[in-house]
Amino acid sequence: MVARERDGYVAGSACRWAVVEPSERLVGTCGFSNWSLLHSHAELVYDLDPAFWGRGLMHAAVTQVVAWAFENARFNRVHAFVMTSNVPSIRLLEAAGFAREGTLRSFRVARGNPRDFHVYALLRP
Repeated sequence: MVARERDGYVAGSACRWAVVEPSERLVGTCGFSNWSLLHSHAELVYDLDPAFWGRGLMHAAVTQVVAWAFENARFNRVHAFVMTSNVPSIRLLEAAGFAREGTLRSFRVARGNPRDFHVYALLRP
């Protein structure tokens, strides 16, 4: 995973940061699985060990990563795709200021089945 993420950063197409607990144990990641400098947009992705859900860690990570995207990378848009049934992730995106733009039917295969996903976006202030 580290090599893949490093290669994406070197290629200028992706970047993820580690989310660690005080003991420096990796508990999640947050960043961009794909971006386009030409089109000035990035896809936000994140994951967190369920044992750490509900503590505000991912909200803090998303806030910092999105600020970096707008301030340092100068992206105009950050978007995220979230399965329509993933209520905690939907709440996280909405709390971070993202707006739902629509629903993509059978957008990705998850657990062997085509699933519907909402697309959320945040534009540079």
